Amino acid sequence: MIIHAHNLRQKALDLKLNAPKSFWLAPDAELARLYNGCGPDWMNRFPRKALTFAMRVFEPAILIHDYRFEFADGSRKSFDEANSEFYANCKKLAITSFKWYDPERYKWLLRAFTAWRFCVRGGWSAWIDATT
Repeated sequence: MIIHAHNLRQKALDLKLNAPKSFWLAPDAELARLYNGCGPDWMNRFPRKALTFAMRVFEPAILIHDYRFEFADGSRKSFDEANSEFYANCKKLAITSFKWYDPERYKWLLRAFTAWRFCVRGGWSAWIDATT
C-alpha cells in the first residue's frame, strides 16, 4: 500500500494537481495510512473497493481528498475548499487521461461532477467527524 500511495502522489505531482504543501512533504507511510479509497469511512471494504475501481482515474485526487479530511478543521470554508480542490483535480485527471476526441473523456468529466456532488451533499458529517 505504501508503494501505491507513493505512485499516486507522484502522478499528482507530475500532473501538478492542487494539494496542501504539507501533502507533498508527508511520508509515504502516512499517506498509505490515510488513504482508504473512494467513499466514506463507514463504507464496508468491498463496496469501497468497487467504488474506487469505478473512480480509478481519480485516485490521485482521492488521496489528496483523504489527506484533507485527516486534517479537517471543521469549518465550512475549508470543507468547501477541499471539495472544490477535489473537483478541479478530478477534471484535470479526466482531461489529461483522454484526448479531446475520446468519448471517455466526457464520461469521466461527468463522473468528476457526480463525485463532487456526492462529496458536497454527503460529506459534511464526515468532515465534522474527522475533527473529533
